[in-house]
Amino acid sequence: MKVKAADIRAAMRQPSPDIICYLLYGPDESTSAEFAAGLAKAFGDDAERVDFTGAELKSDPSKLADEAASLSLFGEKRYIRVTTQGEESLAAVENLLAADNVINPVIIQATGMTDRGKVAKAVAAAKNALACMNYLPDANEMAGIVSEFGRTKGVNIPRPLAAQIASYTGMDRRLAEQEVEKMSLYLDASPNAPQVVEPEIALALRAETEDEAMGPVINCVLGGNVGKLADELARIDEAGISEVGLVLALQRRAVQLAQLAGKMGRGGDIHAFVENESRRGPIFWKEKPDYVRQLSRWRGPALARLSERLIDLHGRMMMNSQSGSQLLRQELTEITRAAAAMAR
Repeated sequence: MKVKAADIRAAMRQPSPDIICYLLYGPDESTSAEFAAGLAKAFGDDAERVDFTGAELKSDPSKLADEAASLSLFGEKRYIRVTTQGEESLAAVENLLAADNVINPVIIQATGMTDRGKVAKAVAAAKNALACMNYLPDANEMAGIVSEFGRTKGVNIPRPLAAQIASYTGMDRRLAEQEVEKMSLYLDASPNAPQVVEPEIALALRAETEDEAMGPVINCVLGGNVGKLADELARIDEAGISEVGLVLALQRRAVQLAQLAGKMGRGGDIHAFVENESRRGPIFWKEKPDYVRQLSRWRGPALARLSERLIDLHGRMMMNSQSGSQLLRQELTEITRAAAAMAR
């Protein structure tokens, strides 16, 4: 069955014994991870966890259904966690959904999967499974999420500041919550003794998050700065930046650019628009020139193709981990050259 986030949250409180498979997919990796952790906790703190990758299930499609039907050695509760990307686990999932002796629930997390995929369609059509696609929140929604994080930690975050926190944490719920937690500890705040966060405090405490460290290469690639690309790729290696994480950060930026382009509309003054968005919060002031450069290049069909290429790249890197670095560099080079060509 295709369900919404609220249905997964309900299952986290009380899982149904009739549901044997939970598919959590889509670009919002942090929400899918949150749901997977919540479901695992609902199955019991003492439940044994069995892990499979999509590649393992592709090589042995019967393994998932067999493991889901097997008893543990000492009779403890069990659940299965599958990390996959595309269609490599299709046969294994079909075997699972057709099995009539499943006793161990299965959680499948697939960031690169979409509604058009065969796995998602199979799970959505099954009565004994739940499929939930998690979309990245837009800038306004994420600002509201940051504000809510603040309320739970006893800190009052003004809306423009909440929007800035959402932006510099890359719309990632986990990173945003960590930032708010840090502010709460610094201010010694609590729901019973709330404190107001001033912009100066937030700037002083601002984390050197991985997404922030990725900012220069993201701006280089999407801005079409071909001459600087080699230096940025070298910096990725030196800084030990996660290559898969970089692709996900690029996906988040592509989503943000699509939202900004839609809001600006055709024929708008990009400089004035970016200046206004910076005052409102979604764009950090230091990155205004980068957003002007990117919005002048990535619009409409080109932006849609960019998102599709990044999703495809993520899937190929996960399936070919040994050649992931080479795949990343080839794709980033092509995207950078494409962005440069758009300016001509």
